[in-house]
Amino acid sequence: MVEQQIKSREYYLDAVKAIAIILTVLGHCIQWILGDSFGEDKLELFIYSFHMPLFMIISGYFFQSSLRRNFKDLVSRKFFQLLIPAFCWTLIIYPWECESIHDVLSRIFHEYWFLKVLFVNYIVTFVYYKTPCKYKYLLLLIGIFIFLIGKGGTWYFTPMYPFFLFGILLRKCKALLNKSYVLVLFLCTFLVLLPFFRMEHTMYYTSCKLLDLSTMSLCYANIIPNLLRYALGICGGR
Repeated sequence: MVEQQIKSREYYLDAVKAIAIILTVLGHCIQWILGDSFGEDKLELFIYSFHMPLFMIISGYFFQSSLRRNFKDLVSRKFFQLLIPAFCWTLIIYPWECESIHDVLSRIFHEYWFLKVLFVNYIVTFVYYKTPCKYKYLLLLIGIFIFLIGKGGTWYFTPMYPFFLFGILLRKCKALLNKSYVLVLFLCTFLVLLPFFRMEHTMYYTSCKLLDLSTMSLCYANIIPNLLRYALGICGGR
């Protein structure tokens, strides 16, 4: 059994995870070094165009195994895998920079947001898969509505979730998406779009809201940055 698991392990994905971690650390180092010049470095723009989407795509790729668990087991497992490390590292690193308990609590809530996003991704997707078919269309419509109005909370759930879903699709369509001409298409698309990418196109600066409920109109200024962000994230992460 153990030998079968070792043989079936896709080792190149371990390398991809390592590269994603290195790029994340490198991106933050560049950000710290540049200070006020953050967003002007070409290497930094290259990293920020796909490094967080890559994490979400990889996680979505491995989601299928979570469906073998029950809801309680999944929540418990992901809580200890994702949330506990996020909270613990926040308490180790950041309290010394805080001036009040409120600052500490704010750090606990906001820091390592990507781990909290992954936790929510797993739970939301698990619930959708386990929901009876007659209710899935309703959940899908609710999900599309939430996506359009850009309500994802502080943890950037809304802009990150499509990449998690793409990872699931990547697993299901692996044979097609691994074809050489598809890989070349993704690479060419990434290289063509990358020169147009700016730091203000990231989710940190441009809202993912596409529909303004107060006026019931499209947020045209956000459409192109979001399309560019998703295209680069998917093609670069792929």
